[in-house]
Amino acid sequence: MAVGAFEEVLRLVERNLQLLPADKIRERAEALAIRGQAYFGLARNNDAKAAWSGALGRYEELGDAKASAGIHERLHEIGADGVTAGRPRAHERRHDEAEAPEPAQPEPAER
Repeated sequence: MAVGAFEEVLRLVERNLQLLPADKIRERAEALAIRGQAYFGLARNNDAKAAWSGALGRYEELGDAKASAGIHERLHEIGADGVTAGRPRAHERRHDEAEAPEPAQPEPAER
């Protein structure tokens, strides 16, 4: 179900980008940032990186340091090869990778 939601967002964002005039820089930046998030949710990391890079350029053109910093943070999560850095978030773990409880320590033998 989540995959379908990300795909629907992508469809809507693509349509939005087609209809937005070129001079609507902030709106285009926001749409590109949303596109990047949708691609990231679909594990299409290279596509996410490209969308976020486009958003970053527009935010920098607007001089929006706060939005630029947010995009930089997202881009930092993805390495040059498209692999996400660090451990996966809890909701991204596969069922067989769920955290197992710590093994119990054996009790010392009585003397």
